[in-house]
Amino acid sequence: MHFFRAILQRLLQIAILAVFFLIPWYLRVYSDWLPTFMSGAYAITLPAYLSIGLWIILGAPGLLKALRDVRRWWIVPTAALVVWARLSVTWSLYPASTLEVSQVFVTVGLFTLVMVCTGPSIRQIAIVLAMGIIFQGVISVTQTASNHLLGIEVLGEHAATPDNLGLSVIAAGNERLLRPYGLTNHPNMLGGYFAVALLSLYGWLYSKLDRWRQAVRLSIGVFGLWCLCLSFSRGAWGAFVIGIIAILITWLRAGTERPARQRLAWVAVSGLCVVGLFGLTYHDFILTRTGISDEPSEYRSVSDRRMYTGISLQAIYEYPVLGIGMGSFPWFSDAVLLAGPYGKYIRGDNVHNLPLLVFSELGIIGFAIWLLAWCIGFGIVWHRVRDPFAIGLAAGVLVLLAAGMLDHYAYSLLHFALLLWGGMGVVLGNAMKSQPPSANELSVTTPQ
Repeated sequence: MHFFRAILQRLLQIAILAVFFLIPWYLRVYSDWLPTFMSGAYAITLPAYLSIGLWIILGAPGLLKALRDVRRWWIVPTAALVVWARLSVTWSLYPASTLEVSQVFVTVGLFTLVMVCTGPSIRQIAIVLAMGIIFQGVISVTQTASNHLLGIEVLGEHAATPDNLGLSVIAAGNERLLRPYGLTNHPNMLGGYFAVALLSLYGWLYSKLDRWRQAVRLSIGVFGLWCLCLSFSRGAWGAFVIGIIAILITWLRAGTERPARQRLAWVAVSGLCVVGLFGLTYHDFILTRTGISDEPSEYRSVSDRRMYTGISLQAIYEYPVLGIGMGSFPWFSDAVLLAGPYGKYIRGDNVHNLPLLVFSELGIIGFAIWLLAWCIGFGIVWHRVRDPFAIGLAAGVLVLLAAGMLDHYAYSLLHFALLLWGGMGVVLGNAMKSQPPSANELSVTTPQ
């Protein structure tokens, strides 16, 4: 019996790590052997469901302990948010959409509970995200170098189109540059992934390794930063800076050990070289993307976002307490647009602002619960989390929330919702370790 349980526990850890590896994969699975409700689902749902199922079969290990310590203060509002989102189907303006989306959020909530109770080593998650940097980075650089998608839809790549029609392209005069998609559905998502993955490697700065291993790790970081820049995601760029600042702020805590100055210098110089080289290489496209040039395509992007912002404020004004129901905003905005003069030119979509999206769909009650959960979560991180790897991943979670001020994928897409909530779950699972690990522990790449 003990041997069988050990196998299930090992499978649980593998399934969880598979979820983190598949986050940037927009791959759907179609197979006759899958249950009907899962056919056509994202590939990431398979290990997510497996993780939840194995955790339940094992008897929900770690749950009682988590409910007895500080983690319960985050579990309770998170569970309340899941319940509130699921209940919103009863008053939703579009019940069918709310039912589907809220069920997905239930999956996110259960996976988060697994992570906070019995998540894997954060070092293992860092390694998986580093593997993702390499894998997604190679695809992304190749897409940009060839200026078209690679035709590997079998892996989940966005469908290629003639002359990149309908894809995210940056124009600078007569030049056109395809923003890389990797295997995600949009370059902004790819940029967010690289930002989170890079910050999760923060613990590497504390590792005492020989020079060639340090060089390999530095090379992965440099490559990831180049890919982050190459995404041309303004939200991811700004959020990454916020994540770095958040890590620096943690140095103000009493007793916090800082990385060696020499390693910090190498990282800082390498980062500045990457940013400088990127600026020189793509100068004209950066001016376009940042709105300094007069390229009309960027004006359209900004005007659309302003329009969705106005519609979200209308939804909040009309349904302030309960909201319009989770997953209803695209339908609500589409109805508003069709009733106005722009219905023929723009279709409904989510507002590109996470707080406004939560407020408009879940009302002031749901928004208050959502805000409370994150305030408690980061409060626990500040007071209890000392492991540099956990701090880095927490900064990555903050990156997704910060990028959410200009985008919505951390709320509307299963992949990044799992990264957002599951990432914080595994960080808080580490919260009971009140002391930072020793240098010898940090140099080990596999859990003890």
